[in-house]
Amino acid sequence: MRFRPATNGDQEEIEALVFTILRSYELEPAPDSTDADLADIEGFYFRNGGFFEVLVDEDGAIVGTIAVHRTEKALGEVRKMYLAAPLRGQGWGKRLLDRALDWTR
Repeated sequence: MRFRPATNGDQEEIEALVFTILRSYELEPAPDSTDADLADIEGFYFRNGGFFEVLVDEDGAIVGTIAVHRTEKALGEVRKMYLAAPLRGQGWGKRLLDRALDWTR
């Protein structure tokens, strides 16, 4: 497993992970509102001084996501923290959050 920055080329795979997880909790994805940031990951996050990383498995498949959207110069919002079900309970969620917190420092 490794972390790497997300790119716009990851959009389909990230949406598949995020939307699958949302539906597993009986929530509907909202690509025109709440999830609109996924249409241009690089523009929404990186060009605004934010952060978005993915966790990829040994085959390169995206199995987790974590992002921070800068809302003001010294303020940000944790967004898009998702982890594939088989990896839950193994400390990967904490590692995702730690990546975002380390970045904010």
